[in-house]
Amino acid sequence: MANRSSGLTDWSCGILCIVMVALIWSASSVLVQAIFTSADFARPVFLTWVANSLFMVLLPLRWAGQRLQSLPFFHNPGAGSRSETAEEMLEPSQARGQLPAVSSWGSEIRAGLMVAPIWFAANCMYNIGLSLTSITSSTVISSSSVAFTLLLSMIFLREPLTLLKVLGVVLCWVGNGLTAAGDSPETKLSKNVVWGDVICLLGAMLYAAYTVAIRRLEPKDLVLFFGTLGTSVFVFFSPLVLWLHLANIEPISSLTIPIFGLILVQGLLDNVLSDFFWAKAVLLTSPSVATVGMSLTVPLAMLSDVFMPRKWLVDPQTPGATSILASALVLCGFVLINAAGGSEPGDSCRRRLEIPLISEDAERDAS
Repeated sequence: MANRSSGLTDWSCGILCIVMVALIWSASSVLVQAIFTSADFARPVFLTWVANSLFMVLLPLRWAGQRLQSLPFFHNPGAGSRSETAEEMLEPSQARGQLPAVSSWGSEIRAGLMVAPIWFAANCMYNIGLSLTSITSSTVISSSSVAFTLLLSMIFLREPLTLLKVLGVVLCWVGNGLTAAGDSPETKLSKNVVWGDVICLLGAMLYAAYTVAIRRLEPKDLVLFFGTLGTSVFVFFSPLVLWLHLANIEPISSLTIPIFGLILVQGLLDNVLSDFFWAKAVLLTSPSVATVGMSLTVPLAMLSDVFMPRKWLVDPQTPGATSILASALVLCGFVLINAAGGSEPGDSCRRRLEIPLISEDAERDAS
């Protein structure tokens, strides 16, 4: 009876974590549009560069975590159970307070270097699209990345095709078409909104590409992998940010400390904090439940377009019947593809967000 009660508590906490991630992602989209409009700093490439470079903070956190394990506190008799648990979860070299052999870092560093360009491009496309179209449209179209992931998984990972998956893909595509058709008459006349939808679709394709790439490369040390990815984004795309500034395409002369602070908050929320809650959600529920739960971002996006201040939004409009139907179709397609079983989106998201440094305690609590 006690075990059952504990299981229900864990499940409830997991569901709460899923809701937190959905809220963070939705709030992040609103914050990005507020930076673009209300703060008058529409610099999607710069914002993407800063936000994704923040993954670098995982490297010193990883190093600090390993150093803490080497302190006498973790090995003294008064902390016996804690010490034993910590050592059980570490490799022999780490249990002695040593960093893993450099040779074992090669695959994670290589994977981070390979995925970084696709990762940056995908996030950049989403933020550019978000600077041109509504939060509802960008969220609905981006959710269709699950369909692209399935198609790429079939090609590169030999993912089996089932009727449910085919139906899910069809629903996603019909929903995308209705999303484009559902723009108000005024916004249909705006080329920016059309381009915003197209760019979000390109971003969804790139999301699928890096999802499959991560699954194919299978990095084991996710802290090192994402730390390398963030460092790669910072180093390799600094020249692009500088060139866009000098060419007056994305000048950052108007960047202020408050705006930069908002960008840092957005990056830490969207990348680091959401990773923690997602890891907890996966451990306390399941990868499939956590992934399907992310469909909550669709209705949350629609609520954002309805209730957020107009001056915060790029394309302030109340979603109509067509947009609501499109959202429902994409949501159903999203759920069907994940419910079909063995789909890469759920597994790849789990692999992305189960960060050892963060989830060790969560995994121990869940066991």
